[in-house]
This record gives sequence, structure tokens and C-alpha cells, in this order.
Amino acid sequence: MSCFQRPDTIPYPNVWLTFEVSDENGELVKYRIQDLPIERAEDAINHMKTHFLTEEIECRARNIVNDEASVEDFVNIWRYAIHADRLSLVCLKEGSEEFVGVNILFAEGKDANIDWKEYKSEHVKDMDLAAFYLFDQFDIFEHYQVDHYLSEYGLSVVPKYRRRGIALKLLEARKQLCKACGIKLTSTIFSSTESQRLAEKAGFEKNFEISYKELAEKRSNYTFDVQNKLSTLSLYSMRT
Repeated sequence: MSCFQRPDTIPYPNVWLTFEVSDENGELVKYRIQDLPIERAEDAINHMKTHFLTEEIECRARNIVNDEASVEDFVNIWRYAIHADRLSLVCLKEGSEEFVGVNILFAEGKDANIDWKEYKSEHVKDMDLAAFYLFDQFDIFEHYQVDHYLSEYGLSVVPKYRRRGIALKLLEARKQLCKACGIKLTSTIFSSTESQRLAEKAGFEKNFEISYKELAEKRSNYTFDVQNKLSTLSLYSMRT
């Protein structure tokens, strides 16, 4: 996290992107991507517990959803990011208040410090340590000459709304959000082949990648029991 403060001049919540996409019947449906309203923070957290923790590749590998301490750590991380930075995004279908997709976002600062003692779960700590291994291989701040950037703590789309480009639109909406907030870069670690393809389609460039097999060879606690050991954990960035 950083000492970033969202400018008071930017409406909140604000709509950043609208688009139309065909539903299962071939009819065009309107969607909007907007800021997550603070009063609906717990709805977003419940969405992420239901969909992200059960499906994200590393969470699945460590069976996070069935580990009480891990779930508590994730909930605390999400809740803090939502309230502290007010940068998280949600996608809604016109005429409905159901969250179709959620992207928990935060501003990462150059001088940010992590207190590992705050984690109750060794699994969540291992996931963070593995991420920091990637950051050690590629210095985002030095390479892009920035003091802070937009990052994330997870993106998820409700299964029945997938294959409609919604995850891609959530990634693309970051550009408008960053420009309005004066953030010049967004960087994220993508853990699956599918999410990496979406990142590239949205305009992200690959900074560093390592296969899960190679990662496990670095340190035993970097081991994630993924189905395809040659799949990679990859750091991507996009100037905004």
C-alpha cells in the first residue's frame, strides 16, 4: 500500500466504462464498470470469497477456501484495500445491482512495508513471498520511474457471465481510473495462462515470468500444486 489519496475532485462512485455485449440469447445487454461503493464493500468481499478463492490457481492449489485463517487474511486484505484507497472496480448489468465482476485494486507505494506478523495463514504469507520474489527480479519503480502504481488483490467474474469479455473490460477500465487519479502505471502478477492472455490483450507488457516448477525449486514454500507445472506466474505492467 502507499500514502496515495484519491483526489476529492473525482466523483465517487464514478462510472469509468460502459459497453454492450450479446447475452446467451444473442440480445445486446448494457454493462457498466464503476467504482465499488463503500457501502457495498462486504458484497464485493463475499463475491471474491465465493468465486476468487475457489478458482484462482494458487488459492486452489493451497485449498485456501477451506482454511479459516487464510480466508480471514484475504478478507482483511480486501477490506483494507477497499476502504483505504477507494480504487476497486465492479461491473454491473443494466437494470441490476448484482455484481457481475469485481476487481480489488489498491495503490502500491515505493516505501510500502509489509508486516508479516499480521498474517495468520502461512499459505497467504507464502503467496505474498512468491510475489515478492518476482518483484525482486524486476524492479517496477526503477524501470518505470514511478513512486506508486495501481495493483490488485484479485479479479473475478460470476461464471454465468464469463466469455463475454467482462474481465478484459475491467482491465481496460484501469486506464481511465489511473488517468483521472494521476497514476501513471498499473502492474499486476497474473497467475494463469488465461489471465495472462487477457492482460496482453488489454495492453499490458510482460516484465518477468517463472514457471511454477522453477519457482518451487527456489524455495520449498514457493510450491503450489498446480495441474500444469510449466504454467507460469507472470508480472505485467501497463503505462496509463
